[in-house]
Formats: sequence, structure tokens, C-alpha cells
Amino acid sequence: EEEAHAHQLIKEWRYQNYSKLSPLFHTPRLVAERNFRSLNDSGSSEEKEVADYLAIWIRMLTYACFMYFLISSIQIRRAVPITNAVHNSLKATFTRRAFPSALQPDVMLDFNSMHTIDDVWQWMEGPMIEALFPDMHYNEQAMTSEEERYVLRANRLVGGVRMRQYRSGKTKRTGGCAEVMPALQGVAVLDSVGCYNEYSMDHQRMYVASLGSDQAFGPGKEHDGFVFKRGELFNSFSFFSGVSFYSRDSFVTELPADRGKAKALLWHLRESRWLDDSTRGLMITFNLFNTNYYSVTAVKLFLEFSPTGGLVKETTTNTIWLSFYSKAGGGTGQTSTFLMWADSVMFVYVLVTLYTTMWEVALYGVNAYFACVWNVTDVLLCAGITTQLIYQIIFDFVRAREVDLSVPHYVHLEAQVDMYLHGINISVFNMLLAAASSFKLLQRNLSVSKIWQTLDIGGGVFLSFLFVFAVVGYTFLVISHFSFGPEVESFSTLMGATNSLLVMITGSVDYAHIRTAD
Repeated sequence: EEEAHAHQLIKEWRYQNYSKLSPLFHTPRLVAERNFRSLNDSGSSEEKEVADYLAIWIRMLTYACFMYFLISSIQIRRAVPITNAVHNSLKATFTRRAFPSALQPDVMLDFNSMHTIDDVWQWMEGPMIEALFPDMHYNEQAMTSEEERYVLRANRLVGGVRMRQYRSGKTKRTGGCAEVMPALQGVAVLDSVGCYNEYSMDHQRMYVASLGSDQAFGPGKEHDGFVFKRGELFNSFSFFSGVSFYSRDSFVTELPADRGKAKALLWHLRESRWLDDSTRGLMITFNLFNTNYYSVTAVKLFLEFSPTGGLVKETTTNTIWLSFYSKAGGGTGQTSTFLMWADSVMFVYVLVTLYTTMWEVALYGVNAYFACVWNVTDVLLCAGITTQLIYQIIFDFVRAREVDLSVPHYVHLEAQVDMYLHGINISVFNMLLAAASSFKLLQRNLSVSKIWQTLDIGGGVFLSFLFVFAVVGYTFLVISHFSFGPEVESFSTLMGATNSLLVMITGSVDYAHIRTAD
């Protein structure tokens, strides 16, 4: 009896303060109750209570069905376990294979531990070629030319392997450091060799202008790779490395999809010193078609030559699924059928929600309807789901079908990768909106409504606490970054220091390295 009395008092308080509650709580009556309007207008109190809860349960079941198909479709399209397995296999193949150092043959290196130009050539002529063009079976039986084009026996190389080099001048004439620091002028070694000049589009443009009318360098001027080319001429893309923005224009060459020819071209480039002290970046890109999953993985291996003399390595793999609605959708016909049903259910849910929204706006007015945050969430969810469905149809029937697996040369898939990833991001955003919209259905639950009322009342105090926490946390962040950053890699950047401090809260502390730095 006491609990029932307490609930009754809470109900009375809610009804008395209904118009004063925050937008997180105030919601017009659910339009589903319109189906029981005769009961609400003329029925008994018990009948009204039954109609109220029945309407809510109908909406909850509809919402649960929608969430099941939304989450399942995102999981299938993203295919996280499969994508992760493909990426880990490829990264291990290209970055973890050991090879002897060029200067010390008894020292074994891999992609992540190499630091010199000689090591780069050793890696390209060794692990990279062996991974892209395997020539022997496990029993030392020779592979055919077609078998050589399969990486890990399941990923067929599509086209060739493109290598783009970015260069920047080193001498005073081409914009070196002695030009901006007069005190360095006259130093013998700088006059003869020059000094490091970081990459930028302007610096590369100045360097290319210094090469003369042929815009080529080195002894192999007549060959590809030594001649500067505009990006629009060979279907290129620009990118940001985290340090510099690299344009589409570069010194580009392409390894043919043949082991012997690819090795011969690498030997020629090495003999002609294609990479030297003026090299600032090397981007290696190729595409692999997985015959088991009907997917394409765009692989990017970027080497950035830093002013420290070492290499900054970055490996990027993006897997896109070429079709979801065809018989080979996601690798199986069952997946294709399920996704078509899931998209149909989501579209019907959008229509029902829009129908509901129109009735609510008509019954309560525009101002009253949009005074509630969760009603705005419903409208955004409808717009997001509609955008997602249109995006998926365009990708599957237009963008993905532009991929030609028979081309003999490299074709970058930036447009397909970007559209696929944007579609996934829209899906994830819609899932967040869909989860938030559940609060509207749970408004009538006493416990849930009390939580929002508490947040509404204590929100100001909570934000004040967050402000004090942010100030104190920022102080620790700055101190740790400048104290430990030069010695401990995890603190070398502000973002890395932030992550390290958060990990410390869990009890994981890299005390040995921090103590050394301190």
C-alpha cells in the first residue's frame, strides 16, 4: 500500500508539473492512442489505462522489430569479423615478413623496423614481391602465371601496383633551409649537399620547376617514375599523412602484374637511384579481389621520410563489398535476401513514423510537438534511414558496378571506398538515433521519467563538476606531455597522452619508461 501510495504521489507531481518539465521529459500523448480514442473519451478509468498501456506496447514491439533489422543489416554490411580477418592477414603478410638488412646481412628487419632507403629497396624486392607474386607452392612446385597473382591464395591482384614518389628540393636554389636562415649560408656541407626541406605542394612545385622543361630527374629521365605527372592524367588521389598534405601530382610508376617484369622494373629503379635524399614520401597502392567474399580490399602502404633521417610507416586497408542485393551479395544468396527484407522493413517503419508524426503535429501543433527533444530525434531518424537506403541503392547498383576486375592497370577505388565508409557511418549514426528514440516510448515508465527529471534538476551542478574535472585533467595532460613526451612514445602527442592518462585510471601504468624519463 505504501508503494502504491508513493507511485500515486509521483503521478500527481508529474501531472501538476507537466508543462514545467524540460524538453527531455515533456512529450505529447502518443498518437497510437488515437486508435483507442473512443475509450479515452468515453470509457472508464480502467479502460483508459488499458488503452494507454496497450498503445505503448504496440509501439514497443514495432520499435523492437525495427531495431532488430537495423542492427542486423549494419552488422552484415560492415562484416566486422571478416573484414578484421582480411586486414590482419594482409598486414601480417606485407609488414611482418623478415628480410636481411642491406648494411648488416646478419640483422633481420621487417616493414616496421626498417629506416633507410637501402632497407626500403630490400623490403620491396623481398617481402613485397614475394607476397604479391608468390612463385612456389609449399612443396617447391612452381606456380603458373595466373596463380602468381593471388595473395594468400584467395586475394587476386587487380591491375598493377602503383608507386608514387613525392620529392622536395634540398639546396638553396630549390628552397632549402639555408634560404630562410642566413646564418647557415656559407657552410660548406650545406652549400654542397643542401639541407632537409619538408614536403609541401609549393616546395614540390619549386623543385619540379628547377628540373627544366622535361620535369624529370636522375639518369633514367626517359622512363616512368622519373618524370613528374599531373594526378588527373593517371586517375590519382590526394591524402593527408598526419604531417603533410600530399597532392595528386607526383613522380609515378607502376609495377606490372607479372613477377618477372615487376622485379626487373624494381632493379632498374634501384640502379637508377629513384629514391634519394630528395624523396619525401612513397605511396604504394594496389587492389585485391577476394574470391570467397566477393569483396575488394584497397591497400595503401605509405613511407614518409622524416627530418630525423628515419621512416614513418603507415598501412591502410579498406575492404568494400561489391554487392549486397545480387545473388553473390555478401558472399551468399541468403545474405542478399535478408538485406532486402531488412531494408523493406526499415522503409515501412519510416512511413509509419512519418504518419504518426503528421497526426501528432495535427493534434498538438508544431510548437508543442518540437518542444520535445525525442520528437526531433524521430524526425532525424526518418531522414537518416531514408538517406541510408538511398545511399545503399546508389552504391550497390551504380558505384560498386564501376569496379572493373579485368583492367590490366591499377585503378584507385577512392570513390567506392569513401562512399562505402560514408554509408556505414550513416548507418551507425542512425543506430544511435534509433536507440535514443526509445526514451520517448519509455516516458510513461515512472523509473525512467524520474531519471530524466533528476538530470534536469541536477544538470547545472553536473556540468560544473565536468568543468572542474576538465581543468584538472588538462593540467595533468600538459604536465605529462612535456615531462614524459620526449622519452615515452605514448606521451609524445596530446592525444596519446590523453589516452595514456585514461588507461592509468584502470591501473595500467608504464612505470619503467616514465621513471626513466622523469
